Amino acid sequence: MSPEKENDDSSAMIAYIAPFAMFMILTQIETFEALRPHYPWVYGAKIALIVATIVWCAEKRKWPPFSTKGFGLAVAFGLVGLVAWIGISQLAIEQRLMEIAPFLKNIIGERVGYNVWKEIPSQPGAIAFLAARLMGLAIVVPIIEELFWRGFLLRYLIDERFNTVPIGTYTTFSFAIVTLFFALVHPEILAALVWGAGINLLLYRTQNLWAAVLGHAVTNLSLGIYVLTTGAWHYW
Repeated sequence: MSPEKENDDSSAMIAYIAPFAMFMILTQIETFEALRPHYPWVYGAKIALIVATIVWCAEKRKWPPFSTKGFGLAVAFGLVGLVAWIGISQLAIEQRLMEIAPFLKNIIGERVGYNVWKEIPSQPGAIAFLAARLMGLAIVVPIIEELFWRGFLLRYLIDERFNTVPIGTYTTFSFAIVTLFFALVHPEILAALVWGAGINLLLYRTQNLWAAVLGHAVTNLSLGIYVLTTGAWHYW
């Protein structure tokens, strides 16, 4: 491989991985006990840094060209995905497993469960945080996760020169690994397993990474609205 080609592949890999890596690192920092009292500020800073990373990576022009192909199907998937996520997670299978095997708490993890109206007495402050939280949930997370899971890893497991693999290329191995790993980084493992398999299928059907981003965004935004209207703060 020529040095130019190797550099190009490395640049493409960075463009797909860096935003997700930044998210994972900052999310771990976010859990530090000393930072918990300052969660709204910490979360806002996290989103700002990730957005900056996304913009920096976008300038590399390594992502697929934007396309609206399959957007109708993506919206339908996003709404059905919300119902599936809530319905399956309410089975609370993960909690039952942790009761049987307490060590799983270190693997499964948990969400912050931050009640905005209870924790932030200032209404303007609460609204500002909600704006940042919904932006992270409905825009930032869908972009970074889809770039990594289905833009990069799903193709890298087929060929290390992942950018030569067309978006939406299917192999049983890559489908299974990405679905499993995606589920394992979410507290609602069973729901994430089903939802992750579904969005993989959406990608295979549309051959459009941006349709997967939209489907993810619709589920996440709908989940945010569900949390705000029902008070089910444990979902975020």
